[in-house]
Amino acid sequence: MYRRKRWPLETPAYRMRAVEAQVKIVIYSSFAVVGFVSLTAALVMLHLLRWMPFTLSVYVVTVMFFTSTAMFALQRQAEADRLGPAS
Repeated sequence: MYRRKRWPLETPAYRMRAVEAQVKIVIYSSFAVVGFVSLTAALVMLHLLRWMPFTLSVYVVTVMFFTSTAMFALQRQAEADRLGPAS
């Protein structure tokens, strides 16, 4: 996969890690969507519609938590790459 450089000194290794993290986010998000849709269908079939706002809230918070965690990890890695090796 191709991704544009974020800064001029970006290494190919970092670009590979960034693409890898983005692909993981997309795959895990698709799993979360399938799980949420399945849970929604089960709640409708069981006539438990009053649980819908709760499940939607849990879904959104969970997806945002994992997405932000992955993105912050990438940002920390990029900052460490810019600073160079610690001696």
